[in-house]
Amino acid sequence: MFLLAALASGTAACESSSPSSPSELNSPVSLGGGASINGFINGSATAGLTATGAGLAALSSSALTVEVVGTTMTAPVRPNGSFVLTDVPPGDIQLHFTGPGTDAMLTVSGVNGGDELRMNVQVDGNTAVLKDLSRKDKTNKIEIEGSVVSGTCASFVVNGTTVKTDAATEFSKGTCAGVVAGTEVEVKGSVQPDGTVRASSVKFEDADDDDDEEEDEDKNEDKNKVELEGLVTAGACGSFTVRNVVVTTNAATVFKNGRCEEIAIGARVHVRGTRTGAATALALLVNIQRDADDNGKSGDKESKK
Repeated sequence: MFLLAALASGTAACESSSPSSPSELNSPVSLGGGASINGFINGSATAGLTATGAGLAALSSSALTVEVVGTTMTAPVRPNGSFVLTDVPPGDIQLHFTGPGTDAMLTVSGVNGGDELRMNVQVDGNTAVLKDLSRKDKTNKIEIEGSVVSGTCASFVVNGTTVKTDAATEFSKGTCAGVVAGTEVEVKGSVQPDGTVRASSVKFEDADDDDDEEEDEDKNEDKNKVELEGLVTAGACGSFTVRNVVVTTNAATVFKNGRCEEIAIGARVHVRGTRTGAATALALLVNIQRDADDNGKSGDKESKK
């Protein structure tokens, strides 16, 4: 799947044709212990790229470039939309795409030394979206995420790579019969001598995955919610203490049944907000209670500080 192209200075010849996707690109040579990225850009960012003068001179003067943020690594985007980065440091990296009308960032997580990444990125203005990603490590283990372009379960193509399944392949969130063109999948497997991938697992990506992520976000939000009721033991309007929690307010805080200026030591309040630390919170709503029986429901008038 990954073909190594020898790099030679001063002896490069112009190609008669340009590849149209990462599947047709040669893998970059990594001279150190970093990762290599073989990418292809589409979208409005490529509008200014032309196929004329596709030699080294044209590449060095490319108006569209890709930079690994935090490093000096920069690569020109070729007239066909492809780019190559070598010896990329491991970790979570950010790619910065810049050019006429283009200033977009893309985060790629979990890059390991020696990885060979192949990706399709749609870049439009200030937005960069990762459409397909293949990731091969030193042991020839590979992960591919993207849409099935063609084929069926036994043999199908994702991100320019032919994936084959057998009786040992595990399927999750779907069955073998669900592998059809347009299906979003995540494939894990190993690269074979002929360049194909034998899939050890195929996971179907669908709307339920987005729902699961939203549920996780909702759970995290619930954990951060705080509700307090009691006497103010220190402070005043901008920052006060209730039940050993320091509560701060801002311009968005809603005050019910009274005004912010009425908060003082000894006042009884009912606070709803967001936890910002072990013993701190930002108030979304503060109800100034007029007596001990007020449970936060009294007062219909709301005002902002």
